Amino acid sequence: MLAALNAKDPGEACGSTSKEFDSDPRIPLKDCKLLYAAMIDDHAAIAHHFSSDIGIRLQRVDSDIMLLVMAEMTARQLPCLSVHDSLICRDEDEAVAVGLMKEASAFYLGKALPVDGSKALEATHQHLHSELFMVEKHAADAINQPLGLHRLQSAPLPIKESDRERDRRRRSDQQYQRRLEKDREEMENAVVL
Repeated sequence: MLAALNAKDPGEACGSTSKEFDSDPRIPLKDCKLLYAAMIDDHAAIAHHFSSDIGIRLQRVDSDIMLLVMAEMTARQLPCLSVHDSLICRDEDEAVAVGLMKEASAFYLGKALPVDGSKALEATHQHLHSELFMVEKHAADAINQPLGLHRLQSAPLPIKESDRERDRRRRSDQQYQRRLEKDREEMENAVVL
């Protein structure tokens, strides 16, 4: 299913899936297309997202949620580290962290996501107030929609290369070409034993 959500088209989804199953003789390469079709039938409610490259946008929203949680923890002077979509914090801060995760997901998605943790039931409602929240809230208010939902619906914007970055890349490419030329000259002058 992840391959289908991350792929840009059905061929890419089936291709990456077949690579996963190459070592499994129970699922021959030709059956990947049948698996894909069955998955569409079984998951009709989200099938329109398959092969839409939505995976990268989902990752963006996941990152936004975690960045906001970390900003809120930092604003409260509570130490934490993130590991993908998880948070490492002190035991005594867990209920606050869980509450912040719920509030951050509700802010971005319009509904709080369930959060695991030994103190999930003890989680208290947390008000978001970090600098990052204020910036994101202003953006959400401007479009009158949760930002995460907006970012899921919007196509990713192409990253425009700045003039400075383009010049830096060109200089780097030129340096690389000069090194290649120098290496070629040295190879031509080298004695083969």
